[in-house]
Amino acid sequence: MREPRTIASHPMTTGVYSSDQQPEARRPWLALRLIRAAAEGVLPLVILTALLALFWEISVIGRVFSLQYGIDMVQRVEIVSVGGGLVVALIVYLITAMRTLQSARAHQRIGAVAESLVMLCFLALSALVTLVPLFIALKH
Repeated sequence: MREPRTIASHPMTTGVYSSDQQPEARRPWLALRLIRAAAEGVLPLVILTALLALFWEISVIGRVFSLQYGIDMVQRVEIVSVGGGLVVALIVYLITAMRTLQSARAHQRIGAVAESLVMLCFLALSALVTLVPLFIALKH
């Protein structure tokens, strides 16, 4: 009778491929690994967008509650909420970008060069999407 396979005995769960494993066994999973690498490369941009939306909502709520105190209070609330939100979003973006770079380095160490390349390309694309509007705003 054949022994049941456990998850730990499955060769694809460890992330490290043995030299006796055939490349044909890895081929069906390549598309899924590349999609996961692309998602991990875009993750800093997604988190940045979510944080900016959150702080925009906070500024709207703060504006609503501070209207009765006059325009000076509204401006102070806007500066604190938008400025604080930008600082927090920048810090979180840099942390997630560094984590993505560390993950790409780990993929390179185990020999998953394609995943690392896709992850770095999408990270560069997300950095470009983040920095182009900033440069346009600074130019004007």
